[in-house]
This record gives sequence, C-alpha cells and structure tokens, in this order.
Amino acid sequence: MTCFCSRSRTISIRQGQTLHLPFTQKRLDGTAVDITGEKFRFLIKVGDTVTAIRSDTSRIDPVGSNPYDPADPPTRSTIGVTDGPEGKWNLKLSAVFTASLPAGTHEYEIEKIQSDGSVEPIIAGEFKIAAELGS
Repeated sequence: MTCFCSRSRTISIRQGQTLHLPFTQKRLDGTAVDITGEKFRFLIKVGDTVTAIRSDTSRIDPVGSNPYDPADPPTRSTIGVTDGPEGKWNLKLSAVFTASLPAGTHEYEIEKIQSDGSVEPIIAGEFKIAAELGS
C-alpha cells in the first residue's frame, strides 16, 4: 500500500487492546468541516493480506479471516462519523480484532470514500503491534 498522504502517523498497540482514535476535520482557519454523510475505511496490511473496515457497510471486509461477529458489539471494529457538522469521526478496533493480528510492524491507511466512489487517502503509516503480555 502506498499513500500519498500529507500526514503520517505511527500507531502502536498491544495485541488484545481496544483502540479508539477520535479525529476532527478542520479548515486552516480552525473551523469544522461538515462531514455529515461521509464514508471512511481503514486498511491494514499484514504480510500480503489487506483487511478493510468500512463505514459504508459497518463490517470488516477480510481478505483473510478475522474473528468478527456483527451481532456482538464488543467484537465489532468500526470507523465512521460521530458528529458530522463538527467534523468528528472515529476509528475503533476491538480487542478481538487486535488480538487476531500478529505482533510486528505493519502498514495502515485511512481513506475517505467520495460520493462518486473515488478514494481520498487521509493518513497512513506504520501500525506496530506488540505481543500480548504472557504470550
């Protein structure tokens, strides 16, 4: 995955940890960008396998297999708008999802899906996963 994003950020977590990252989109003058109805997706590349979490389907689209039960909120990983007029959205990766990922340094990318289906990369970087204590 290659992202020509203007922002890069390293995310570091431990296997089995719930990750919650809030974001706020603002203009250069500090005013909020209204993102009501916007769709996002989170991609993580582990080896040759890319897994996507999409806000427009509220499900994980595995290109491998991941433990996920859409009927069980504690296992659900999500990305989406939380307050559109204020430009707020968040990414939540469940403990079940992060426990399924191997320890190591991987790549991730967060993208906005435009209404015409085109994709705008927002942020990308390294996704570092430390082994669960006791493993």
